[in-house]
Amino acid sequence: MGYDVGPGGGGQEATPLVWNGMLFSITNWSITFAVDARTGKEIWRWDPQVNQTATRPKVCCGVVNRGIALYEGKIIVPVIDGRLVALDALSGKIVWQAQVSSVDEHYTLTMAPRIAKGRVIIGVAGGEYPNRGYFDAYDAQTGKRAWRFYTVPGDPSKPYENEWLKKAAETWSGDFWKVGGGGSVWDGMAYDPEADLFYVGTGNGGPWPEELRHSKGKDNLFICSILAVRPETGELK
Repeated sequence: MGYDVGPGGGGQEATPLVWNGMLFSITNWSITFAVDARTGKEIWRWDPQVNQTATRPKVCCGVVNRGIALYEGKIIVPVIDGRLVALDALSGKIVWQAQVSSVDEHYTLTMAPRIAKGRVIIGVAGGEYPNRGYFDAYDAQTGKRAWRFYTVPGDPSKPYENEWLKKAAETWSGDFWKVGGGGSVWDGMAYDPEADLFYVGTGNGGPWPEELRHSKGKDNLFICSILAVRPETGELK
């Protein structure tokens, strides 16, 4: 069974997880720790050794972390510099590691991962900068990326990644793709097991003013939207 942690304290603090008599939580620089839930004694602490000097100037929206996830004895940790790491819940040792994004491109990981159908689903923050939003799914056992869903179209001179992005491109105009488009996914997600749908909320357009995106009066899909996708495939429903 998978558990995840949502935001607390206005989205700036991670709520702890409890499992097997242990309590798990994470700090703003993605330092993750486990303590004995009965005594408070620290059992292990894992520091991802984020290069704070290089990372801090490129972080979008503050040095924050909104939570971790627990799945089949693994703690799934979003590291602010773009790494996604699975730790053994008992020892704190790394089980697998994946690279979701690059802080050099002004992407950061600040949201709590979610688990659905054996997939770890996580999105990238970065809506303050000119980048293109997306969210990914990774195999919870191996860390291998299963699929990626871009929330806005890319360069129209290149093939679109799928049919729905081709349709979304009709709601844009001008050279919006040169400034990214926005649509970051930094917190709002939920899974409905009965419908087998994963719901994802997308953020603002990038840059915020319509006139700078050269798409005034158009819908600019899929920014500021709720998307429903199949967790196993990333298919838009």
